[in-house]
Amino acid sequence: MADQLTVYSHGTKEFTLTSGDLITFRQTGTGTGRLFQKVGYPNYPDSWNEVTSINGTGSFTGGPYTSDLTFRLDAGIDPIYYSFGQTLQSGAVEDPLQQPWFPNQKVGTIIEYYEDFLDAGTLPSDPTTDTIDWEFTVTEAGAGDAVIALQDTQGGVVRISNDANDNDKVVAAKNGESFKFVSGKKTWFRAKFAVNDVDDVDAFMGLVIQTATDPVGTAPTDGVFFRLLEADGDGGLDLVVTKNSTATTQAVATMADDTLIDVAFYYDGDDSIEVYANDDHIASVAVTNLPDDEELSVFFAIQNGAAAIDYMDIDFIYAAQER
Repeated sequence: MADQLTVYSHGTKEFTLTSGDLITFRQTGTGTGRLFQKVGYPNYPDSWNEVTSINGTGSFTGGPYTSDLTFRLDAGIDPIYYSFGQTLQSGAVEDPLQQPWFPNQKVGTIIEYYEDFLDAGTLPSDPTTDTIDWEFTVTEAGAGDAVIALQDTQGGVVRISNDANDNDKVVAAKNGESFKFVSGKKTWFRAKFAVNDVDDVDAFMGLVIQTATDPVGTAPTDGVFFRLLEADGDGGLDLVVTKNSTATTQAVATMADDTLIDVAFYYDGDDSIEVYANDDHIASVAVTNLPDDEELSVFFAIQNGAAAIDYMDIDFIYAAQER
């Protein structure tokens, strides 16, 4: 099956179809999307004829074509979702997806937070010390043994290490609950992280109510977050969507020791949360338990599952929302 592709707002994309191919595209907004075919007259090699246009919401399917042809899609103020090949991706027509890490970058139209962990001053070396950026909750059998330190790794990676005691943990929430799921407002979240022992560590990453200081012992009441549980013992990472302690859980991926995983979710502002892992679309999750009555904070946590030093590495965290 052909992949579903995207032309983002005010963008353009050229592609070539081989004999027997079809094309389909869909637009779900208010702008105008246009499909052109390259004509290639001898005296005008770059001439294009308009095949069709969609103003507002609609779709088009063409082909199969009997020869190789070059087409171009021009997007207006809204993205175009398209697919081409001999077996079309039905999602391009029926269930368009939007990549979760490309909100419209217009000043004042989105709330945006990005942390790439390049600055040694971002997090304190002693996580028991609260800073203006993060609120830490540290629980350990000994005192002052949890450590946060930047790693000598391309791209900027921070390591949060617990001491060697069972159930030692570090929980961090970005000060200020700056995000709230609101109908009609799109929300993006993306993070890349790893843990040293996927079978024996509890780990969390996402947007969560700031009272979630013990996510293992007391599950967060409200939030949308990725969760790895030591009790499962299989390295399975889930997405949890929870409101007032009623949760929907979606399996996302199987993590591997000391291997960074790139995960993301995208709320379309309506009836779906799209889930991604390592750039692959995993699932669409219903918003039945979307926490739309609480402000939320960017949040991560790690807890030991046994008496051994465990750690979480974080490459980056990104969150954005339409105002």
